[in-house]
Amino acid sequence: MAITFPIKRLIRISLGNVNEMYFEFQKASGKRILAIHFWTLLTSIFLTFLSSFVHYSNFLAVPELQQFTQAFNIVISPISIFAAYLPVNIITFILFLIGLFMISLLFFIVSKLLKSTITLNVAVYPMQLLGIFYVYFQLITILMFLSTKIPILFPIFTLILFILMIYFIYRLAKTFNQVTGHSTFIYLFTLILVIAMIAAILGYFIQSVMSNLPIAEYTAQAENIQ
Repeated sequence: MAITFPIKRLIRISLGNVNEMYFEFQKASGKRILAIHFWTLLTSIFLTFLSSFVHYSNFLAVPELQQFTQAFNIVISPISIFAAYLPVNIITFILFLIGLFMISLLFFIVSKLLKSTITLNVAVYPMQLLGIFYVYFQLITILMFLSTKIPILFPIFTLILFILMIYFIYRLAKTFNQVTGHSTFIYLFTLILVIAMIAAILGYFIQSVMSNLPIAEYTAQAENIQ
């Protein structure tokens, strides 16, 4: 039997509807989750296609970029922009799903430390249903690019993106709470702690790389050229 894209159910699950999540549990299978990811990816690709026209419009608004592309005989069009973004979009979506799996694994380990009887399959499946958030983030990003010509809207969409990121982190923890019955705070604290550790490691790595760059020499060379 063909599996249709349960877009309304996924949206309700992302908003915290427990009944819809349990309904999906009853139909849970590897084939079903792959089909859901496939339709989610197609939705994302469609948004990527629409965003290519937004990026092209922003490109036309900057004469310096047009002069640069003309100087190097680079042809820019909505289709070429879409072709460039498409593989990036697919790879990013796959990485997003892998990230959801890693978070599931993290929460699974924490739940086992709390003497939970949850299985790995039950831990992974509900988190994968939150893949729809990738589309949410993509849609808000497109609206941000679209609002560059209206200065008042850009900070509003930026704020919405920030709120969505916070809600996404909360929803990850809350979803696992709905599955295991453990406190949401436990998973939320664990996730924030891991995010902080990763951010600190990346920050230290970037700082180390930047400190090793001969920026002063480059600056001096640039001043000599001027």
